[in-house]
Amino acid sequence: MITSIVFDVDDTIYDQQAPYRIAMEKCFPDFDMSHMNQAYIRFRHYSDVGFPRVMAGEWTTEYFRFWRCKETLLEVYEHELENITMLDEMRMTLDFLKEKNVPMGIITNGPTEHQLKKVKKLGLYDYVDPKR
Repeated sequence: MITSIVFDVDDTIYDQQAPYRIAMEKCFPDFDMSHMNQAYIRFRHYSDVGFPRVMAGEWTTEYFRFWRCKETLLEVYEHELENITMLDEMRMTLDFLKEKNVPMGIITNGPTEHQLKKVKKLGLYDYVDPKR
């Protein structure tokens, strides 16, 4: 007899690839300049931040080019993580299990604060008691 069910957060409760995919679409949207302009403004910001390190000899030009692209994409990706939503199939499953009073839990191997932010954003405390 099943007495409880435990779910992993990433790629079970929500589509883990969605924030990355959306970030990529925003940064490289097939030359859709309405998105490229925003990404370019952030890219230029990181160019201004990092360029003094190149001039001081702390970074190579090659590293600087990589770094400013990475920072731009990271910023967009982090923003998109704020917009994650639970997969419809998972919401239906969790609602069904809650209705049947099946105890549920969540496991994850990600960094605690990062994962707790996802748990809260996804509304998982509606299904899982954080004190258990």
